[in-house]
Parts: sequence; C-alpha cells; structure tokens
Amino acid sequence: RHWASRNLRVYYEDIKYERIRQTHRADVRAHVSKLAVGKNDVVWFHYTGHGFRWDDKKTKWPAISLGNSLWDAMEFEEVLSMVHATPARLKIAIADSCNNLVGEKMPDEQRHSGARGRAERLKGFAKIFKDTRGYLHLAGSSPGEYSYAVDPYGGLATYKFIHRLMNQVEQGNPASLNYTASQFKNPIREFGI
Repeated sequence: RHWASRNLRVYYEDIKYERIRQTHRADVRAHVSKLAVGKNDVVWFHYTGHGFRWDDKKTKWPAISLGNSLWDAMEFEEVLSMVHATPARLKIAIADSCNNLVGEKMPDEQRHSGARGRAERLKGFAKIFKDTRGYLHLAGSSPGEYSYAVDPYGGLATYKFIHRLMNQVEQGNPASLNYTASQFKNPIREFGI
C-alpha cells in the first residue's frame, strides 16, 4: 500500500491489496503459488521494507526481511524464481530495500525517516502492460549500499519507479518500460541524495 501506488489505482481499480502485519517465507510462497496466472497476464511482485545481505552472498540481490529476526528473511533470488516460473507475459519483481552487509551501521548522513490526458495515459498503460513481454528486476540499492526512505513517500526506489512509470505512461503509444528501467539507474537527487 505504498504511497506511490495510488497513481496505479486510478487506472486499475481492481488491484487488490492485502496488508499483512507479520509474514513468513511459507506465506509468500503460498500466495505466489495460488495466483491464477494466464499467459497474457502481468505479475508484479513488489517488496518495500527492510533488507540486507550476508557477507558470503555472491549475487547482487538483497535478502528481504519478513519477520522479527534475520532468520525470517527470504532471499530475493527465490522470489525471482517464483515470478519467472509463472506463465505471465510480463514479470516484474522489485525489492525496494537496503542491500548492506548485515551488522553494518548506517552512516548518520544516510538516515531519513502536469500531465497529459486520461486517453493518452490509458494508451501508455496499454503499451507498457499489454504490449510488453519479458521481465524486469530492480533493487533499491546495490550490494553494500543502503536504500533510502523519506516521509511521507516511504521507500524512494518505489516512489521514483512509480513516478518514472507514470511519466512514461503519459507519453501514450511511445511509452516504454525499458526506458523507465534505464532511468531508474539514475541517482535520486530531488531529495538531496
């Protein structure tokens, strides 16, 4: 229920959100496995919350915190595998979380608590979500980095992804998920970061 998702709800009123206060790996596995996904569907897995990496980790993806201890975490690679296993036409998986080594203290300086018409935006949504195939994987930080959050926006990676996605949607037919993803790599400067 990220603040930025309200932009998506305007166009997809049937998006269902479920707020779960405490979850575990088994719950995530069960929810994803129960999805009724067809070959023309879009699967979007989006995590925004705490994350980290173990010092022996070889991949670039974080572990996402699901419970009260580090042992309750789930490796994002497992999420990617589950999303890839679906027959969906477009598969999106995002981890908006820190990716720093577990036990490292965050530096103090990193702590942070005009649009075109509806018809064009609908064309843009169709271009990105109906005419696009493949997958998109994003993480809010690179290995060894922290992910930022600022009130009232929450995770900045989620905020900026939705913001850039909406900018593309407003382009109408030329909208591109590839362009959105390429712009995601740019630093977030609007918040003085």
